[in-house]
Amino acid sequence: MTCILCSKFINYQLKFTDIIFLRKNENKICQKCLDSFTKISENHCKRCCKSCMKETCNDCQNWLKRGEEVNHQAIYKYDEAMREYFKMYKFSGHYQLRQIFAQEIKKVIKTYKNYTVIPIPVSSERLEERGFCQVTAILEWCDIPYTQVFVKNDSENQSTKNKQDRLETKGTFSIIKGNNFPMKVLLFDDIYTTGSTINQARHMLRQEGVKEIKSLSIAR
Repeated sequence: MTCILCSKFINYQLKFTDIIFLRKNENKICQKCLDSFTKISENHCKRCCKSCMKETCNDCQNWLKRGEEVNHQAIYKYDEAMREYFKMYKFSGHYQLRQIFAQEIKKVIKTYKNYTVIPIPVSSERLEERGFCQVTAILEWCDIPYTQVFVKNDSENQSTKNKQDRLETKGTFSIIKGNNFPMKVLLFDDIYTTGSTINQARHMLRQEGVKEIKSLSIAR
C-alpha cells in the first residue's frame, strides 16, 4: 500500500487476526511523513498545551482573569507540517486524510473513561463547501462514538480571522433541543487556537447542567 501523504510504498504486514476480525489497517502514512508532525513536548502550558516555558501561558492567564476555566489537551503542535495537512484535508477536500492520526487519537481518548465525546461542528455553509465535517469524519473513522449537541451558525470562517476577532466572536453555536446531557463531556476539535470556540461550547454545556467539561484537539 502507499502513503496517503507522499504516495511512497509502505511495507505493511497483514496479520491473520486482522483478517479474522475484519480490522481496518490504520497504518495509512509512512514513518517519514508521520515524523514530520511534532508532538506536544514537555515544555507546554499545563492548561492548554501551548508550547511555552511557562506553567500557564499568556492566553490561559487572560482566560483565568475573566473567570474562565481551561482544561485542554492537544496531541500535536500546530506547525508548518500541520498547517499543510489541514490545508489539504479541510480546504482541498482530501477526505482520506481523516485516517492519518487515528491510532494516536484513539489512544488518547481511551484515557477519558466515562466521558461523552461531543464534537465541535462546522456550519452548514462549510459542510456544503467541503462535503464533510472534518471533526466527525475523523471520529467516525476511529470508530469513536459521539453525541452531536451543537449546530454551528453560519459566519465568517475562523481561519480568516485574526486573534482578536476570534476572541471577540460570540453566538457561534445553537443547542440541538431534546438532548439528554451527560455529566462528563469531552469536547473534540481539530485545532485549538485562542480557546474562544471551546469556551463558548463550555458555557452552553454549563447552562444545560453538565458538571465536568474537558477538551481535546489534534493540534495546538
